[in-house]
Amino acid sequence: MFRFYTFLAVSALFFSADVKAVDCLDRLETLQQYQDQEGSCFDNSDFNYQLGLLALEKGDLSQAVSAFERVVALDSRHAGAWLDMTEAYFRLGDRKGVHYAIGELEKRFTIPEGLVAVVAKYKEWSQWYQPKYANRGGAFISKGYSDNINAGSSRHSIDLVFGQQIIRVDLDDESQSIADAYSDIGGYWQFDYQNYSATSKTKSDSYYLRLSANKRFYDMEDRYNSGVIMMNGGRVYNSKRERLSLNLGTILYSQRGRIYQQGLLLGVQYDKRLTQDSAFQVQIACDHNRYRDSEVGDVNKCSNQFKVKRDHHFGEFSATLLSGMDWKSDTHAGGDTFWYGARLEWLYSFSNATLSAYTRYEQESDDKPYSEEILGNKKRNKTTNASGLSYEYFITKQASIELSASASRTRSDIALFETEQNKAAVSLYYYW
Repeated sequence: MFRFYTFLAVSALFFSADVKAVDCLDRLETLQQYQDQEGSCFDNSDFNYQLGLLALEKGDLSQAVSAFERVVALDSRHAGAWLDMTEAYFRLGDRKGVHYAIGELEKRFTIPEGLVAVVAKYKEWSQWYQPKYANRGGAFISKGYSDNINAGSSRHSIDLVFGQQIIRVDLDDESQSIADAYSDIGGYWQFDYQNYSATSKTKSDSYYLRLSANKRFYDMEDRYNSGVIMMNGGRVYNSKRERLSLNLGTILYSQRGRIYQQGLLLGVQYDKRLTQDSAFQVQIACDHNRYRDSEVGDVNKCSNQFKVKRDHHFGEFSATLLSGMDWKSDTHAGGDTFWYGARLEWLYSFSNATLSAYTRYEQESDDKPYSEEILGNKKRNKTTNASGLSYEYFITKQASIELSASASRTRSDIALFETEQNKAAVSLYYYW
């Protein structure tokens, strides 16, 4: 009954999955029969698990790995799939695969006493796969449209990957575009160095260096074309269920052909998995922003967040509490700004796609009136409500297409700063 109401509230994708599940629960006898049904039962974890077991039994190891990968994509708490995937990789002679699968198994579950020896065998064999150096990267192109009222929100921001974090970097109030179609192109490159513990198989620390870049073009108002370059690095400490990330970075934001904003970023993040289904995260991030060739003074910003996450059969839910403070120079009207808010997120994984949604509430309070001479004793206090939906389909393991839409409404004590924004985009991603 719950799934029926979910269908009414979310999308017809869930309904189609349930319809297929009725036929896919039947046990078949031969591997060929399972392979014949594979296309229609692609999103059924029970079917894929039985397919993987039969393929493993018959020695079709590549088929087994593919089936078990689909199972854990649909249900990351399926311990049997992780263990059987490890066996398939072991029989394929793939040390990297065993290293990955056994690591996920240990991270998500407490190994029962009866399996300790089996897991130890896999770990001992896979310890020869301990890559110390790795390069990875990605690129994307995006086309979208943003319908802004009053030239967009005054707290305009961009999200950048900052180590293991997503850091929101605020841009200056004067850097907004009006309603217009836009195109984005960007990418990243990251170098990792892994240092494994000589005394523990579950502990390690690593260093990384990352370079990210993004360029935005507007169709009509090309004077708002902008670019972002960010370089950051840090150190990450890992244990079985914990991770501590220390990050340092710098960002350059250009507009109208010149460097407009530059900043220094610092971040600390702690992740803890409580059980196989739940985890929490604490993050503190600060950045110093300097505006060149501008009347705008320097701004120092600090933010923190506390996030809890819970996995269910019908998706992953998370709730985040956020707060922060912007310390501004005397050239900024309104003085310092304190803000706080909350964010709710939901993510559902199919075998080759993800569907996600979020809603966000944020309250801002200025320290001083914005302009006593013109507006009187009024502060630019604001309340923002926003929500968004995205669907990402993985064309291959390295390429995906994403459709996204979002809406934001900001109300202020000063009508001049009340804004509305509706945004939609289609993006193509490629990873290597």
